[in-house]
Amino acid sequence: LDLKNLSQQDRQMAQGLVKELGLYSEKKGNFFTISNLKVFVAEMRISVMALGPGEFLEVPGCLTSLQEKQLYDIAAELGLLIKWGKMGNLIIAKPGYKPTAWHSRDMISELFDAYSTGSYKQDSLFLRFPDLGSI
Repeated sequence: LDLKNLSQQDRQMAQGLVKELGLYSEKKGNFFTISNLKVFVAEMRISVMALGPGEFLEVPGCLTSLQEKQLYDIAAELGLLIKWGKMGNLIIAKPGYKPTAWHSRDMISELFDAYSTGSYKQDSLFLRFPDLGSI
């Protein structure tokens, strides 16, 4: 929904409808995105609540920003760990996970997060050979 052509009254009415219908919304600049995420949220909540201690759920990274926000909200509400994996997947885990339970690519991600000294397009990288010396 493009907000720049709407009056203030129309904007308030649209936001009121979103709340009344129980939809999810996000405002970015002049645009207002509205989504019905009830089924998505319910399915994700069931999936993460079924996790046992130390287990994790991997969600493909092709999420909308509204879906991502809802997953972060669910994780915060349930006291779960949540992070982006380097392969573009969102990982949600119960407390008590052991690093061996994570995929090897996520252990590599932890290595880069701890020891990398640079970045390129939001990806961590080692700038110098001595960066590996402290491992």
